Amino acid sequence: MIDTERNESNSKKTIFAFVVLLVIGAIVVLGVLIYNSLFPKEYWLDRELEQNQAKWESLHITNYQMSLDLPFLDYKNERMPIVVEVMNNKVISVVDAQEQRLPVNDPEIYSVSWLFSYAHQKITEKIYLINITYDPALDYPKVISITFKEPCCEEPLILSVKDFKILQP
Repeated sequence: MIDTERNESNSKKTIFAFVVLLVIGAIVVLGVLIYNSLFPKEYWLDRELEQNQAKWESLHITNYQMSLDLPFLDYKNERMPIVVEVMNNKVISVVDAQEQRLPVNDPEIYSVSWLFSYAHQKITEKIYLINITYDPALDYPKVISITFKEPCCEEPLILSVKDFKILQP
């Protein structure tokens, strides 16, 4: 009699422990689902972008030159990379791989500020999968990879910065 009572007591404890574990598991899963709906991947990408932009801006680099690959600018890839020269935070020169000067209608186009703005725009549109690699020392976007979320025939667009040089004023 005592053994059966003990077995029943142990069975009830085991069932109770199992139910408690199930409830805890359900709470954890529900918490993760709520967290992911409140803070989607785009939120974290944009925060990381803002943090890197703040670090970049704190360095006060206003004069620089860089090579920039922009696949949407040249589908045949004959003009890439372009070389962008920035003085006092304004683009003063854009030269393609054929050494042809390109018009500079916007003083920020193809600058580091423009890269941050472009990445932010693509993140907020939420129709793309975005991957951004930052320069470890200067925090500017070194590679921005953009792919449509919906399957389509296009290859990812990859914007990349190379040969970044700080220029003297």
